Amino acid sequence: MSPSRLDSCFDESAARYPDRPAVHAAGAWVTYAALRDRKREIAGRLRARGLGGAGVTVGLLAEKGAEAYAGLLGIMESGNIYVPLSPRSPRARLATIVEEARLTALIVDGDSAGAAVDLLATSARPPLVIPAEPGAPAIAGPGGALPGPPDDVPRRPGDPYAYLLFTSGSTGRPKGVGITHANGRALIDALAAEIQTTPDDRFTQFAELSFDFSIGELFLCWQAGGCVFVPSFHEALMPRSFIQRHRITVWSSVPTLANNLKVLRALRPGVFDSLRWSLFCGEALPSQLAEAWQAAAPSCRIVNLYGPTEVTVFATLYFYDPSAPPAAEIVPLGRPLAPVRTFIEPGSGELLLAGAQVAPGYWRDSAATARSFVTLAGDPGGLVWYRTGDRAGTDERSDLVFLGRCDDQVKVRGRRVELREIEGVLRRVTAVELVAVVPIRAASGLCEDVVAYVNRLDGTDDEVRARCRSYLPEYMVPRRIFVLAEFPLNESGKIDHRALAERAAEEVKR
Repeated sequence: MSPSRLDSCFDESAARYPDRPAVHAAGAWVTYAALRDRKREIAGRLRARGLGGAGVTVGLLAEKGAEAYAGLLGIMESGNIYVPLSPRSPRARLATIVEEARLTALIVDGDSAGAAVDLLATSARPPLVIPAEPGAPAIAGPGGALPGPPDDVPRRPGDPYAYLLFTSGSTGRPKGVGITHANGRALIDALAAEIQTTPDDRFTQFAELSFDFSIGELFLCWQAGGCVFVPSFHEALMPRSFIQRHRITVWSSVPTLANNLKVLRALRPGVFDSLRWSLFCGEALPSQLAEAWQAAAPSCRIVNLYGPTEVTVFATLYFYDPSAPPAAEIVPLGRPLAPVRTFIEPGSGELLLAGAQVAPGYWRDSAATARSFVTLAGDPGGLVWYRTGDRAGTDERSDLVFLGRCDDQVKVRGRRVELREIEGVLRRVTAVELVAVVPIRAASGLCEDVVAYVNRLDGTDDEVRARCRSYLPEYMVPRRIFVLAEFPLNESGKIDHRALAERAAEEVKR
């Protein structure tokens, strides 16, 4: 296997540390050698179906754990493109991803077989469904020849895709971002140079597999030869005892999860004495939260990471220094990782990113690729720059700082959400003429939820929200839907979303 492949991080550690644990999930330990055997078995079954080195998309519908990780690694080893699907996503959304990704096969764990059968029944292009359990036969398959790799995606010669993720899209449909092996390996090598970990480290894995944060969590761990600890559903909601019981040394999460512990007064001084590293990403990190976390984990280094999916998980990092904390309310974005270049566009203040971690473009969407992946006049390197949509500046230490969005995108509990996508779903499930979706922020500044305003409602609030769940994951479903006879307008005569957000903040308190 080429050392430039993302999954070679795992194989290198499996060769060095075959008997060390790679995963701890559901009370069981799985060694590197055992996980290597499982992923080879899955890769072999894909090859037996003619999918060895085919470079086609293979989905994974599974909960976090050894079966899912074997599926992820087996898909990559077979030379195909890993596409994670969340078992908790609405069936309609999963069906859209199956179609958009042109899935050829789908690896499922034991708990997801029913959902896979439902997808087969609703898909116009049903994939081959293969259980993740060793030796299990395929559940069903497409009637006819297996489709080949899509021919309408951006490609780089000699640099195959490693994985394909779907994020919220402003058009009302999930948007695909394909990341190559070179992109992924550039990230992990740069991250490992900054965050020194060892085979003795115990890593958390809180992110859903459909969230790109999971790639950083898993491969940083496996590159070091460490062990991934997978929390149960309840431990993920309240992880204090999980960290303490397993003596976790490398924590990673969105700031919202840490803020929940702070609100519940669980961040007592010294409570997390085992932590060496704490990695935060996905949304702005409030300085007060970083201070509280540092007190709870006095021996750890806090790292604030920033990066869009299109630039392979993490693009910049900032090492929090408790002896010289940032003066701003939000921890800075810091400086770019070694493979990343940054540019703040004059006038708009938009942050653009270039370098080895930038994706080839959007999956099967050449128009969106042309808008967001651009070249700059006068750039001597002729680099392709990704427009992040984030406004940024620099502070007195020359660190990058986040100044807001150029558009209507928000982060809800770390997940990227296009407010216009939610508005589109509301129009689909009810006959409203006017609709506006706005974020609700906690006192910390973190986006907790979204609410919707409509000029009339076809059914009760709960009924309409239930219809939304057929198309949207739970974190995108509005917490409340308010009926408003007259919408506030701005000077341009458009709906004043800022005024509605201020109104929503008061209404949700009642």
